[in-house]
Amino acid sequence: MKELQFTDLRSLTGAEVNPPDRENCSFINVSIDSRTVIKGEIFFAIRGEKHDGHKFIPEVIGNKVTTLVVDSNFESDSIVTTEGSEKVTIVKVPDTSIALRELANIHRRKFDIPVTGITGTNGKTTTKEMTSTLLSLKFEVVRSKGNFNNLYGLPLTLFNITGETEAVVVEMGASIPGEIGRLCEIAEPDYGLITNIVKGHIEFFKTKDEVLNTKSALIRSAAVKGFINGDDPMLSSLKEDIPGLMTFGFGKDNDLYASNLQIQKNGGYSFRLNDDIEIQLNVPGRMNVYNALAAASIAREMGLTDEDIRKGLGSLRSYDQRLEILNWKNVVIINDSYNANPDSMRAAVEILSEYPADGKKYALLGDMLELGETSIDEHKALGEYLKQKNIYGLITIGDHAQYISESGKKEGIIYTLHAEDHAEAAEVLEDVLEKNDVLLVKGSRGSKMELSLNKLIKTD
Repeated sequence: MKELQFTDLRSLTGAEVNPPDRENCSFINVSIDSRTVIKGEIFFAIRGEKHDGHKFIPEVIGNKVTTLVVDSNFESDSIVTTEGSEKVTIVKVPDTSIALRELANIHRRKFDIPVTGITGTNGKTTTKEMTSTLLSLKFEVVRSKGNFNNLYGLPLTLFNITGETEAVVVEMGASIPGEIGRLCEIAEPDYGLITNIVKGHIEFFKTKDEVLNTKSALIRSAAVKGFINGDDPMLSSLKEDIPGLMTFGFGKDNDLYASNLQIQKNGGYSFRLNDDIEIQLNVPGRMNVYNALAAASIAREMGLTDEDIRKGLGSLRSYDQRLEILNWKNVVIINDSYNANPDSMRAAVEILSEYPADGKKYALLGDMLELGETSIDEHKALGEYLKQKNIYGLITIGDHAQYISESGKKEGIIYTLHAEDHAEAAEVLEDVLEKNDVLLVKGSRGSKMELSLNKLIKTD
């Protein structure tokens, strides 16, 4: 049996089970969210920064959940008055967060299937989706949902593995040094891919070298076949001390490379894969050529043909809030509102600049967060970059983003405005946007730039 078993819970470090004579049984999945947990799942009560899952245990029992994993200091008597509590088995562990990761690893080890881990500063989610789409042509694939890429999201992804699963693709994010190594201990990947190393989460990493050291943990294990962006100078330096790395990029010295790049009317690129097979991407931006090469590298390694790759990459469309192309009143909107850092901002502005259009180019930009003491300089530099790319109009929202507007105005961008809130930004855009214009919407997750967009296009 490869389902989650009660014996798996008993094997958790420091586990105490009450009642101890619970008969062996299996579970359909694991949940850490009291709002969505259902009968047949194990509920882990996680103590987070904002919420303590232990406080919602009566609600969980009300949803007919009969197995709880709680911290050792949880007072079981606190739920004796809850209807159904007499049928509940409580597994006490020293730390439920650690136990969650341990159980995920126990479950992963039951399956002899390839696991691919994907990390990098930019492009993780898109590359994960592209890779999963390609592999799905041949395999039954489990992939990370959304950006389930941390010490909670990755374990929850692994619990979705069943006897039908033939391949797993997981995204791995790092907001603190050493985090990728901890994720690797859980997922034990067979393949590891790094998209790039640029400026991101600089508030938590002192230098890009520290980012590199954390991210490269994915490919340093001898058990992992590594893939890197060979055009990235920091990643290329790893070839000296990590044998067998496969590379992708635009340079012909890479194992997989793109040549003869041509931008299309939809902002996507066509290119030739190793001067051979013609690829047509329907997602905009040169950066997505890199993401496509990364996905193709894994697909080739796992036995897909070049024709499979051509068809699979040609079928791709933009993902929600990640270079998603929308049309509103004959205006093209490039919705890249999911997140932002200095390098991804520049890449998105480059896409805006290149996008084929007869009208003007506008950018609606929010704060770039987690930049620490470099924040003001990075926002000012972005304003200068917008002018270099001949962007006609700039609207900003946020305490940090005001420096983009100030810098852009100083550099000579024709139209600049710093809006007080999302409502004002939407009102201004409705006034200034005309037929055939193109608008880029982007900012860090905390800026919630989708709110401006929703107000503009009147979406609830």
